[in-house]
Amino acid sequence: MLFKFNSLYNQLKLFNEINSNAKRGYWSFHYASYLLVPQYLDHKNPIEQRKIAIDIANQLKYQFPFDIARYTVHYNSPILKHEDTYNPTNIGNEVIDIIKKIESKQLWYNYNYQARIFVKQIKNLNYGDFKQSLKKYLLIYVHNHKSLAIVNSKIYQKIDQLYIDYNQSTITLDLIMRTCRRLVELFTTEDSQEPSPLFILLTTQ
Repeated sequence: MLFKFNSLYNQLKLFNEINSNAKRGYWSFHYASYLLVPQYLDHKNPIEQRKIAIDIANQLKYQFPFDIARYTVHYNSPILKHEDTYNPTNIGNEVIDIIKKIESKQLWYNYNYQARIFVKQIKNLNYGDFKQSLKKYLLIYVHNHKSLAIVNSKIYQKIDQLYIDYNQSTITLDLIMRTCRRLVELFTTEDSQEPSPLFILLTTQ
């Protein structure tokens, strides 16, 4: 009986510590979701307790990346004051700047590499086949399932409709440029004034 009460006490203590550390902004708090795993995997615990544990764990899991993304945006903003932004890590801004530069460089090399492969693959294709390859290329960096569904349903149809009179013609640089400009419009603004419907859909996911 004493062991049972001691176990319940430790579980309540864990919930309390996680909540307190979250309010104080402790960096270790962002790993607390792993401490909650035994809570919701233990079938001996009440269903309510297991549900609370998994709800908190999921919240912690997604909150930390969101806090980091928000901080990096605010930190580089010329409008917002740096002292008003909360740094969710224990590392200084100089280190964050270095990490961002390394990450940006790696992404640039990756994008560049994929683009060069794409250019090689579309040589001597007709325009119809080029559009099929373009649709596959656009999905390389789409990891969000909702965004993927939007691209599939909205973009694919519009790409298929582009310059259909040229589908059997060998692609030219001019045709590629026209297609790319049209895609940019679809992703941003189609009337140079208001955000495009696709832009609104993607940014609200």
